[in-house]
Amino acid sequence: MAIYVVALLLVSTFTVSGVITRQKLDCGSGKNGSGEDTTSDFWTCNENKTECWRRDYYYNSTDDTCRFLGFKGCGGNDNNFPSLPDCLDHCKNKIRKYPGYERWLSYLPECDGKADPLIQSGNVRRFYYNATAQECMPVNVNTSRGYFPDMRHCVEKCNTTIKELPRCSSPKQTGEPPEGWTCTV
Repeated sequence: MAIYVVALLLVSTFTVSGVITRQKLDCGSGKNGSGEDTTSDFWTCNENKTECWRRDYYYNSTDDTCRFLGFKGCGGNDNNFPSLPDCLDHCKNKIRKYPGYERWLSYLPECDGKADPLIQSGNVRRFYYNATAQECMPVNVNTSRGYFPDMRHCVEKCNTTIKELPRCSSPKQTGEPPEGWTCTV
């Protein structure tokens, strides 16, 4: 059991660090938020360096999978995740049950709404059950105790009114390249 918990914590840590280090472009100039030309490990270019994209993922509700998006930097919609684990945690619905799964569920928090994300604010993405709204919500906290590792387990255990985050039902949108951006990666 401890292996599963450690694995979930590591995935969350890598996911959060990916979110923190991603560069946000100024879509009017093709520069980063500081006004400087920029390159990033998150950008990939085609052979001729005429088109760039960021290695993001989107959720495909037709087959309950997360797939490569190829985000171009500007526009798009909320169905855009910085990593595959982040996309799966937010949107995947189907749960694959395995030997010991029922026991693992017993380690998840109760659906009593006692978690307080305002007090426990941090950098680890988790989900909690909001008893007033009767739905599961994403939150960044400093601990995993009292929170669900992903949306699907919160929804399954707490029988919420909303089964999916709105961003997960948005269509795939790759967006547009920023004005003046050149591929130098």
